[in-house]
Amino acid sequence: MRLLNVDTFSFTEYFGTIPPPYAIASHRWTAGAEAMWEDVYETKRTDTAGYRKVQGFVAYMRTHLPLVKWLWVDTCCIKQHADRELSEAINSMFQWYRNAEVCLAYLEDVPTVSDMAAFEQSVWFRRGWTLQELLAPGVVIFLSND
Repeated sequence: MRLLNVDTFSFTEYFGTIPPPYAIASHRWTAGAEAMWEDVYETKRTDTAGYRKVQGFVAYMRTHLPLVKWLWVDTCCIKQHADRELSEAINSMFQWYRNAEVCLAYLEDVPTVSDMAAFEQSVWFRRGWTLQELLAPGVVIFLSND
């Protein structure tokens, strides 16, 4: 498991060791716009929606979860082109979501958290991986686009 430090915006690997308390992100991918490991590690493609999304998770944590210093986001905490790592991550995800202090579920298509109609119709609820991301963690915080 690779985690992003929300204070330094740098990665630390916890393969074979117990990770520190962390938050885990749940979101819908936007094709071609996500911040991958290389983008965050090398500070590339910082103008993409995906990079801003990762920065948004970090900003939320700094403000609302100041004691949780680590974040896992699938797009940038997994080297997507490393087949073995990707396979291990897919097989571990339920446990990673279960072990997280909190899951931050980003509903990109919901303009404000008080818009219940938009909340209920969010595409996040129609995404294949969402069920485990909703059920595994003890706490899920829904974040809107505002």
